[in-house]
Amino acid sequence: MLDADVILTNIETLKVLIAKDFTVVSPMLMSDGVYSNFWCGMTENYYYKRTDDYKPILNRKKTGCFDVPMVHSAVLISMRYDVSDKLTYYPSKITNYDGPEDDIIAFALNSKALGEHVIFQCNRYLCSQIKNRSLIKICLSTGIPLYICNEAIYGFVPVPLEDNDPLEKDYEQMLNIKLEAISQGTPLPLNHMLEEYVTHPNKWKFGCDEIYMINLERRQERRFLMELSFKELGMSVQHFSAIDGRNLDMNDLREYSITLMPNYEDPYHKRPMKAGEVGCFLSHYYIWQDIVKNHHRVALLLEDDIHFVPYFRHRFIQLMDEITQSLSALLYIIYNMFYFRYIGRKILLDGEEEYATPHTTRPLYSYWTLGYLISERGAKKLLRADPLSKMLPVDEFLPIMFDQHPK
Repeated sequence: MLDADVILTNIETLKVLIAKDFTVVSPMLMSDGVYSNFWCGMTENYYYKRTDDYKPILNRKKTGCFDVPMVHSAVLISMRYDVSDKLTYYPSKITNYDGPEDDIIAFALNSKALGEHVIFQCNRYLCSQIKNRSLIKICLSTGIPLYICNEAIYGFVPVPLEDNDPLEKDYEQMLNIKLEAISQGTPLPLNHMLEEYVTHPNKWKFGCDEIYMINLERRQERRFLMELSFKELGMSVQHFSAIDGRNLDMNDLREYSITLMPNYEDPYHKRPMKAGEVGCFLSHYYIWQDIVKNHHRVALLLEDDIHFVPYFRHRFIQLMDEITQSLSALLYIIYNMFYFRYIGRKILLDGEEEYATPHTTRPLYSYWTLGYLISERGAKKLLRADPLSKMLPVDEFLPIMFDQHPK
């Protein structure tokens, strides 16, 4: 049984679930945030209760099939066992039902009651038939636990609308699901006969002078997925072909006027700089040069493995307004660079960061360059430091430049 807004992307879903031979089983569906199609806890009044078991299953830190108190939206029921005939979504058909008038709660409570009843009958019957192992197996398998399985990415489901939500919010929820599916490498298929009914927003630069996307030529799949996301978001992006570390001779970098910083060691692995890190730095460096050359007031740099969070368009535009208005009001007339926490930043120093505006902080020692906003002034400062003459990874260079590197 599938709700109309469930989107299964794994073509093996039905085959896999049938093979598990459970009476009731659901494929775990992904969404934005922490919503899914199962519960790990239920209150005394039979409503949703968050437990410590939920997130490890949702985030697939623990994988397998788990006995949970509730599954919904995508449910496979085996008709091989007689007890499945007693399953129902109707509270009126359940003896001594004391729960709310809710179909999925009724189904869950009924399943639990049937399971307890069947196991009791089996235990009493098995007292005289204990030697018959096949009877034991049948009795134990006819209880009705509800299983959620997450060994694979099976599909997606949007967060349900509230009663007073406008239909426009449903479109945004659907966009969130499409972007989540793309980030998982499983973009939602669109039947060619329906393409004429699907529209995409006009492309623009989201208030930036330029948006760059860094991508290695040999990673065409990443570029394809990123371009799908840009199409869904209406984002006009310039593709930048990254410098491939495989093509660099680490023993002779004079062609690029590079001198590696003497005695540099990676803080985690205690190794020298790798060719891929050199290529990554050069890619960012050449974009900084392009920003200065073209006098871009502000530019957004994106690497090709970012994950666009729910409501990215709205959050980005609101943040652009905030940093323009609030920072000007605080006399920080010109900013140099902004990391985007919700695109990707790894904070390496513990401690509270000082807030500059309601949604921006002054960063402490941070890694990753998945997505950041940079002004022409900021790009000039980075280039003036002459980083090619004492190169180290760009993750380390940036916190040195905003004076938060521990060394």
